[in-house]
Amino acid sequence: MLRNFLVIIIVLVMHSCSDPSGPSEHNQDPIYTAYLENDSIVTKARKAYDKKTLQKTWETNTELLRNNTTDTLAIALYKQRMKIASRLYPRDSSIAIAHEYERWAMAKKDSSSLVDAWFRLAFYYKKSGEVNTSRNYDYKSIRLARDINDTLTFAKASINLANSLNDIQNYGGSQKIATEALVLDPPDAQKLKLYSALGNASAGQENYKDKLYWLDKSIELLQATYPDSMSTPKRIDLYVLKNNKAMGFFRMGENRKALEVLEDLVEDTLWLPEIANKNKRAITEYARMLLNLAKVKYQLEMDGPQELTRQSEALLTAIDNKKELAGLYAEMSEFYRYRDAVTARKIALRALDYARATSQTDTELKALRLLTELSPRPKAYAMAYQELTDSIQSEMTQARDAYARYQYDVDRTRARNLQLADQTRIQQLELRDSRIRSIFLAITVVILLMVGSLGYRLLRARARLKQAEEVRKTESAISKRIHDELANDLYNTMTFAELNALNTPEHKEYLLNTLDDIYKRTRNVSRENAGLPQGAEFGEAVSSLISQYRSRDTNILVRGLNTVKWELLEDYRQQTLYRVLQELLVNMRKHSGASLVVITFKQEGKKLQVSYKDNGKGLPGNRIPGGGGIENMESRLKQTGGHFKLESAEGKGVNVAMIYG
Repeated sequence: MLRNFLVIIIVLVMHSCSDPSGPSEHNQDPIYTAYLENDSIVTKARKAYDKKTLQKTWETNTELLRNNTTDTLAIALYKQRMKIASRLYPRDSSIAIAHEYERWAMAKKDSSSLVDAWFRLAFYYKKSGEVNTSRNYDYKSIRLARDINDTLTFAKASINLANSLNDIQNYGGSQKIATEALVLDPPDAQKLKLYSALGNASAGQENYKDKLYWLDKSIELLQATYPDSMSTPKRIDLYVLKNNKAMGFFRMGENRKALEVLEDLVEDTLWLPEIANKNKRAITEYARMLLNLAKVKYQLEMDGPQELTRQSEALLTAIDNKKELAGLYAEMSEFYRYRDAVTARKIALRALDYARATSQTDTELKALRLLTELSPRPKAYAMAYQELTDSIQSEMTQARDAYARYQYDVDRTRARNLQLADQTRIQQLELRDSRIRSIFLAITVVILLMVGSLGYRLLRARARLKQAEEVRKTESAISKRIHDELANDLYNTMTFAELNALNTPEHKEYLLNTLDDIYKRTRNVSRENAGLPQGAEFGEAVSSLISQYRSRDTNILVRGLNTVKWELLEDYRQQTLYRVLQELLVNMRKHSGASLVVITFKQEGKKLQVSYKDNGKGLPGNRIPGGGGIENMESRLKQTGGHFKLESAEGKGVNVAMIYG
């Protein structure tokens, strides 16, 4: 304590002897000067892991924080305190300080500091392994940063959240968060990280073409930022991107392209001096490239994969990088799996130990799966695998719930802001307009409301009649299908069971296959005629419907579905649109022979446009074989106030436009 007071006194004496001409308010503050000197020491001590010096800076920071009276300096001291604690004490200490910072910001009603405190809490909780709590603080910091137009914190928190959502396989959510941050045009450093998150989300969905697109964007931005020359760390960043690009080619089956990129990378002159200087990052990335090159060569049945793997292992062992070694050993165990089961099991045990030591659940799962298959006593590994899988699923469920709450809050806030803006605009008009104009507007509004109400009632009445007729037809169709298809087959199956000995394998297998077929057809009848969710959940029903018609022979691309606000479309129109899409997809499967279908959803205000295109054999005379399907679809849409247009020619596919609004 006395030593810290002496520091402040010395600073005061030095300050009194300095030139007072033109100093800022902060430079006149001895506590601020002491803070700057302490911060310089902190930076050097953190790099050197000098705990003795860090302990002194901690004590100085404590004394400065106690004597400070300036809000701006308090913020800087809290940030300095977290930096010191992250090196000197367990992570819980940084979390506790961040909460102190949070309480201070709340007491001061300082939104900028509060959003910074939440961002730091998200960071430290993630470092401590409490990922769900970390995500919650990311959500809070993103919401507040958007409200106060803090673009930088919004981008940084979005990066953390997008990566976190990728970890739990919520790739759509990750893409949405990252894209919203890119719209605000953040600094290049944040852009690179957002591109990376988008690339990882694409890879998670096995969309490696998009992954390569985002990697090319990253490479282009990095090279444009440093057009003349790059420092060694930036060159390593560039080579990491190229390494990832090579693995994108590998995942797409373009192994020769991957080989060409990886061979250029490992032969670069950058690595040898950096390895000699024991640059841990350079060694780690070079080891990854060697391992990736081994994978590609193994796939191409070339010589050298084992030697490359041994080189990678030696490099990672030299720097004691257990995290990377865990993944490497998991890959090696896979390699030896069918060649030498004993060696594969030993290596898998090493992978398991390192994965647990470094908290890598994906690698731990892979190692447990291998040990379950390779161990003569697999029960313990199988139980551990199931327990870890259940834990991950529970965490993913909680995270998805949190994301749903975040989206709900965002949508509600947007709606509230729009409502407030509308109210303000209306009030301004009312103040500016004369009494006569106000009365005229009121009369007009009343007339419009009456006409709208009447039209709405007529549409509802017509929709009810249509719905009742469809129910009758559906019930009739179900009854006919059950009688014609299921009842006869079930009776034949019962007759077979009575007349044949079921203890023979052939009869038993035939009976089981027949019952399974009847069950599947019964389930299909149920699914085809089940009630549909309405409102905002309708989009999930449409996505599910479309996915039922994807197959190995037919790829269906969907665009814009997640951007539609279904609550703006009336329930009866949702039902109609669903049935028309269903009929289009059924006809596509039965008649078109299409290999590619593109369905696009586009919403502008209350106007919704849905387009359907396929590359099938088209419709001769714009007619579906076997009935008036086109007339039915067009009639349905027109009866609910929509528009339907179909264009087709034999051999040129089908193009359908459906519009509401």
